[in-house]
Amino acid sequence: MSESILEQLAVWHLAAINGITVANGYHQDLVGSRSEEEFIDGDALRDMSVLCALSAADDAVRKESETLDNTGAKIIWWQRFDAFVHVLGRGTTALAVDNRITRSVADIQKRIGIERAALRTNAGKCCGGLAQWIDLLPWEIGVSPIAICTVVNVPVVIRFEVDANNPYSS
Repeated sequence: MSESILEQLAVWHLAAINGITVANGYHQDLVGSRSEEEFIDGDALRDMSVLCALSAADDAVRKESETLDNTGAKIIWWQRFDAFVHVLGRGTTALAVDNRITRSVADIQKRIGIERAALRTNAGKCCGGLAQWIDLLPWEIGVSPIAICTVVNVPVVIRFEVDANNPYSS
């Protein structure tokens, strides 16, 4: 059985973050993971590593509508996905932390902008054909007392549709 549309979007989000590399035309390499254990152990944490996760923020998921017509029942959801970039001191670069934060925000914004452009050329679909819309949300900057590093979250919200009777299809 295939994975749910939501899980497929989480996999897409991780792949999108991992596609942010210097070789692909971005300012730095981001390395994403969905494993929280990697980020709890500060000794194993790497500079510019990114925790990709379904958001736990208030209003992280919202039901837009549900329809029932002759073609079947559909539910449209909005789901927030977080990308927590961990910036460790100077790392292997001479760039200041602030400069690497602004570059990580801009690189993620660029990647999402490419996806939004796909809406015009991909029959109104984005995120690998799984969603109808993707939008950037304001980024957040903080400090992780566990990992002792700066963390910048660059969240996005994705609008997608599922079959009301089968969340594994749209």
